[in-house]
Amino acid sequence: MIPFITSIILKLNPILTRLRKGTPLQFSIVEEDYSRAKEKHIDVFDDHFFETLQVDGKHRLELDYDIIEQMKQGGNFRLYVARDITDSKIVGYATVFLIPNIFFKGTKFADVFAIYTLPEFRGKGVFTSLVKHIETSLHNKVQYIQIGMKDYPEIILKKGYKFLDAYYYKKIS
Repeated sequence: MIPFITSIILKLNPILTRLRKGTPLQFSIVEEDYSRAKEKHIDVFDDHFFETLQVDGKHRLELDYDIIEQMKQGGNFRLYVARDITDSKIVGYATVFLIPNIFFKGTKFADVFAIYTLPEFRGKGVFTSLVKHIETSLHNKVQYIQIGMKDYPEIILKKGYKFLDAYYYKKIS
């Protein structure tokens, strides 16, 4: 009898842990128009790039909205935003470039240039939901998706992605 009760407790433990942490995060993911989103979201973008890059101690981004608009008009740019459904607060986002692959004629890639979950919402399924949403949204538009990640590679490997390459940067001017 004791092993049976122990097995039930072990199975329920993850559920009980989630319940103890409070109400689960409920969020929705939508593709947003970057030109409208840029003013509202610049602080979130800034925080993301400051946390991950910290290039030369510089904090403010200098986004080239003309290039983003050109890519958007050509159908080659997507911004996916995850929002808490209770207050519409951004909990995460992903920017995606759709690009042809010069090495494989006729093949198009989705390059997930940035994918970010705000620190206070990590571990609540936002990242996983963003990846699934990107895959579903682009299923018939691209053949491959590549995701650049600096931290936590095990998360993306569990989703069936394979390690491709590492990028390094150096300021030369």
